Amino acid sequence: MKELTTQQTRRALRMSTFEGNFAGIHAALTGGMFLIGFVTAMGGSYVHFGLIAALPTLGTLVQIPAAYWFQKAPSRKPLTVISSFVSRFVWIVTPFLPFLFPLSTALWIFLGVFAFHCGILNVAANGWTSWMSDIVPRKMRGRYFSRRNMIISIVSLFVGTAAAYFVDFLKEGRPFGRTIAGILSPIIGFMKDWAAGSTDTVLKTKVELAGIGLLFFVASIAAVVSAYLLTRQPEPKREFGKDVRHASFFGSAREVFANKPFFSFLVFMTVWNFLNGFSAPLWVPYLYNQLKMSYAMVAWLGVLAGVIRIFVLPIWGRLVDRFGNRPVLRLSILVIGFHPLMWPIASPSFLLPIYIDTISSAIMWPAVEVAAFNLLLGSTPKERKEMFYAVYAATTGVAFSVTPLITGKVMDLAKFYGYELQAIVVFFCGVAAARFAAQLLLMRVKEEGARSVLYMVKTVWHDLRGLFLPSRPTLAVEETGSLPKPPHGKTKWY
Repeated sequence: MKELTTQQTRRALRMSTFEGNFAGIHAALTGGMFLIGFVTAMGGSYVHFGLIAALPTLGTLVQIPAAYWFQKAPSRKPLTVISSFVSRFVWIVTPFLPFLFPLSTALWIFLGVFAFHCGILNVAANGWTSWMSDIVPRKMRGRYFSRRNMIISIVSLFVGTAAAYFVDFLKEGRPFGRTIAGILSPIIGFMKDWAAGSTDTVLKTKVELAGIGLLFFVASIAAVVSAYLLTRQPEPKREFGKDVRHASFFGSAREVFANKPFFSFLVFMTVWNFLNGFSAPLWVPYLYNQLKMSYAMVAWLGVLAGVIRIFVLPIWGRLVDRFGNRPVLRLSILVIGFHPLMWPIASPSFLLPIYIDTISSAIMWPAVEVAAFNLLLGSTPKERKEMFYAVYAATTGVAFSVTPLITGKVMDLAKFYGYELQAIVVFFCGVAAARFAAQLLLMRVKEEGARSVLYMVKTVWHDLRGLFLPSRPTLAVEETGSLPKPPHGKTKWY
């Protein structure tokens, strides 16, 4: 592989961060509460919520044939850009579905569009991961990706919050929402009655669908910008040996499972995703249905989590580069195990456990994201890495996609027999216990140069004590590595 020049690397890093903002806007407007709200307004049930949780990860199966193509392609850029654009721009059709078809039909067509989006997006994900692993210097991955994710989080936070207030004002018929309805009435005819003060329940549902549909339309425009910026990102020129050019599909797959460090990490993440999938369809519906929270209230939880995430991402990035990914992952997963236990004790009049969970999750989940992604990049060889990424995504994805479907079916039965809340509590407590047990598998994951959790905690504690009490001795820490020097005359890489 022919490396990029220093100037090209700096440009690629900045362009990737800029492009990620528009990809983040698309994700913020088409996921989470808006996705669940749209499906709920069309009459969705727990089975549909289970499908929504399963489809993104089930779509990772597409990565396996895509990886075989990417590992032999002279350039990953064309297919990555095209698949990224198509997968996101397809949302342009979704706002019209509830008004062109009966809601029950529109719901299944929407799920079909969502499945197509998930599958094609995974083609782009495989090429993008391989592409970025060749661009970002190994010793600065923790800091770069944490900083990139931090910036994307800031943008997504503001966009998501503003969108939540837009839908809430429109749906609840507040003065500002009625004004918006009046502005939209020349385009959306039924908005005229809503602007005039109607309180009809059926009309309210149509207004909610139209409001969320407008967000999907804006997200499609962001997809166009994201794809354009991706075309401007440089790619290192690839050079292949005969073993890569003539490698068979099954030979490449066998090589993946023969790699012991990668296989240990794969087993842990597969089990981790499988266990967490049981609760995936429950979180957001629980906020709306059991705790009676509005879009704005859920958005403020997102704001709280987003602000915290902005501050902790750079910290986790530095800890990963200093102590390794494994201790960061072990510590964060230990704390995350307690989170599901907070939800059953919450009620519409007692939301403190949800706020505590939000704060703790905002601190710990970014650590899992950064550490797991870096372990994936670090446990794969330089050649044929696309197949490693694909097998990882497909295996963990299928594991995560199975359990939400089980949960959805069980929850529909529990709701029918009047045990909905009891079933939710059982799932939450079961997932908490499973998260603690997952530590046993994580102990088998090896990482060269990684420190222990205890060493990391002691060192950070001594560093903090030395910061606030300078007169007291601090623990000397040997760095596991240092960043490569930035270009001449520059103080940083990105």
